[in-house]
Amino acid sequence: AARIIRAFGFRNIMTVNAVVSSVFLAACALFTVTTPLLLIMIILVVGGFFRSLQFTAINALTYADVEPERMSRATTLASVNQQLAISAGVALGAFSVETTMLFRHDTELTAGDFGPGFLVVSVLSAMSTFYFMRLPADAGHQVSGRRTVVISDPTRESEAEEEASRETVTARDQRIS
Repeated sequence: AARIIRAFGFRNIMTVNAVVSSVFLAACALFTVTTPLLLIMIILVVGGFFRSLQFTAINALTYADVEPERMSRATTLASVNQQLAISAGVALGAFSVETTMLFRHDTELTAGDFGPGFLVVSVLSAMSTFYFMRLPADAGHQVSGRRTVVISDPTRESEAEEEASRETVTARDQRIS
């Protein structure tokens, strides 16, 4: 994970990975009794890799700007936040399964009731892409080892232009005299 993040940066990895992870999560909605076990295993393993990469990137970025003396507080806050997010996802998935059963007028839970739940949670996961896209290009560079992106400052550029202009006028005036 460290090499991948260093090569592509947190923003790029997390943005693309949110979509890829969501696609693999949505693929679970297509599982039926006739789905080959090997295909199910491949989807779960590859999807698990991308979800694991996403969790690693999010957790590493969580602590990128935290001073060492505040690390224990940040760890506690991040753990609570992560548990709340997981709980919300499980609750939303369960609500989707219950709603599916209600619409189908089912009284017993069947495998077919889980498909819409996977799709709902997948869409919610994919929505995180919009937040990851808004991260700065050099987000987390201090922990990834990736070099910072230098963005020019328009105010400094105009100051440099004015100074160059003054030097040109001064040099011209000295030649004329």
